[in-house]
Amino acid sequence: AYDINSNAFPAGAIHLLNYYNEQFNSDFTVNLKKTFNDNFSGSLLVGHNYFTLRSQARLAHGTGFVLPNFLDMSNASSYTNDESEQRKRTMAFYGEGHLDYKNMLFLTVTGRRETSSTLPEKNNSFFYPSASLAWEFTKLPTLASNVLAYGKLRASFAQVGKDAPIQGLQTYFTGATINDGFTTGIQFPINGNAGYQYSSPTSVIGNPDLKAEKTNSYEIGADLGFLQNRVTLNATYYYSKSTDVILTVPIAYSTGFASQLLNAATISNKGFEVTLNTTPVKSGDFQWDLNFNWARNVNEVVSLAAGVPKVLIAGFQNGEVDAIAGKAFGQIYGSVYQRVDPNDMNSPLLINDNKSDAGYGMPIVSAQNAAIGDINPDWTGSAISTLKYKTFTFGFQVDVRQGGDIWNGTRGAMSYFGTSAETSNRNMPVTFEGVLGHLDANGNVVHFAPDGVTENPKQGAQNNVATTYNQYYWQNVGSSFIGPAEPSVEDASFVRIRQISIGYEFPRAWLQKARFSNLGITLFANNPKLWTKYTGVDPETSLAGPANGQGLDYFNNPGTKSWGIRLSLGL
Repeated sequence: AYDINSNAFPAGAIHLLNYYNEQFNSDFTVNLKKTFNDNFSGSLLVGHNYFTLRSQARLAHGTGFVLPNFLDMSNASSYTNDESEQRKRTMAFYGEGHLDYKNMLFLTVTGRRETSSTLPEKNNSFFYPSASLAWEFTKLPTLASNVLAYGKLRASFAQVGKDAPIQGLQTYFTGATINDGFTTGIQFPINGNAGYQYSSPTSVIGNPDLKAEKTNSYEIGADLGFLQNRVTLNATYYYSKSTDVILTVPIAYSTGFASQLLNAATISNKGFEVTLNTTPVKSGDFQWDLNFNWARNVNEVVSLAAGVPKVLIAGFQNGEVDAIAGKAFGQIYGSVYQRVDPNDMNSPLLINDNKSDAGYGMPIVSAQNAAIGDINPDWTGSAISTLKYKTFTFGFQVDVRQGGDIWNGTRGAMSYFGTSAETSNRNMPVTFEGVLGHLDANGNVVHFAPDGVTENPKQGAQNNVATTYNQYYWQNVGSSFIGPAEPSVEDASFVRIRQISIGYEFPRAWLQKARFSNLGITLFANNPKLWTKYTGVDPETSLAGPANGQGLDYFNNPGTKSWGIRLSLGL
């Protein structure tokens, strides 16, 4: 609520918003088990799933208070209201069959037929199967040994279906709002006259031809245990390909809309996952467990819809995360500096060689945008250590991310306004690395002759012109708030202590009179320490939250640290 004479609503205003969310999920299953003989056994599961979702939001908006200091809807002189509702219903039949031979060779097959209300009637039913095969070869007496205690080879195929977003099939009208981006604007109805607009605020046109996304996944791996399973190794290689991926794709503004939901992309992923669990020390009352995880994923946007060069995932015009055909999903895209070869981001920068220009001696901002970063890490890993002595436990986890980029829009904005720490160097001289030159009227790389008028072909000599950082910021060359996004892209690698704890479990003999089965106390800290070259608050922060558009930092909230005491009690 806003009282009379408030900044946002000088006449006073009150908003009442009510959310309602309802979910219903039911499963009916039948399980059958059968032992055929001493070597073969199997099981069969068949089931039915029914799911419904209903969410509703109701807003009442009152303006023009009659009395001050009375923040109540009855005090308003005019009213508007808004209501939105989303519904979804799915139904599925599914089954799973399992066979095993001598408790050593295992075959599992599944299938699911699902029908969804978010897809058009002609495409609303889709089927996806899976199959897996595993061989625990150490069950063979000839392969078991004191060194190799356990061994399993496995392979699988799975297909997964995904329906469309709610209300993606039709184009919807909503109450119209007219604003300039700086004021509260005007919302219809006005003076009793209703006004509506399409799909505000995103202007997305519905698509009655959507169909389910499909992902085919293939996986092979091995699980090995050594030295009485004090050392275990799990290794997996996977490949998946998603087709008919539903994305919001830009369309011509002449249609009256900005974008449309389309089955617009094919995306592939492949990679390795390795887990190593060890017990280096196990003696009497003391045990030390040390575990490692490592993963690498390589993805690619194999193709996009015809005529669509890129699809916006999240971000701003001058710092966005896109899906670009032929590149990894999640490219940071924005304005860049001019280079000798505009198609090679490693090509030398063109340094302004026009002595009469205020930007003389500084990089030149290109009129074209380009992919300037990749949010995907080269690899990720973690180490988890647990020390146990009698009833004391001490443990910690360290996470590592190597590679991947992040756009530091906070730094760019603060540099523009002169409030970032790096702008304290504004009076220092600098000679930017690159070659002297510029683009002529035809877009060719040229450089000025000593007379400052004649243009010679190709780039000139290495830059030796000294300027100051003051001009670098003043001319909007070094700030992504107005200037290029390129200098605000940073390495997002980090090493982080994710968790550290120390605990004590009270002896059960102490608890008998209190009739407790167990009592423990743990001191813990989450995210207590971070090592990174990133100059922002946290390389794991995300402007888009948990959505796909990672790698954007624009005055984001920092990551949280927490310390506490945990008490566990069993009766």
